[in-house]
This record gives sequence, C-alpha cells and structure tokens, in this order.
Amino acid sequence: MQVQRVLSPVTGLESWTVLGDDDGPIQPIEAYRLFEVKRG
Repeated sequence: MQVQRVLSPVTGLESWTVLGDDDGPIQPIEAYRLFEVKRG
C-alpha cells in the first residue's frame, strides 16, 4: 500500500490517493475521497 500525489490536468489542483498492492486505487478510499471533494 502506498500514497500517491494526483494533479488534475484541468484545474491543477493537488490531491492524494491510496494505492493497493496491484498499484490501483483502493476503491472504498477513492469513493470517500471523491465524496469529500464534491462536498467541498
């Protein structure tokens, strides 16, 4: 498991995501992160 910085190509905003052993986003964490972004 690792944390990776993510930059939006459109807005340039920085965020972070958690990657699993397969180097893909961990879906429950990603869903919550997106919920928080939309919530403001």
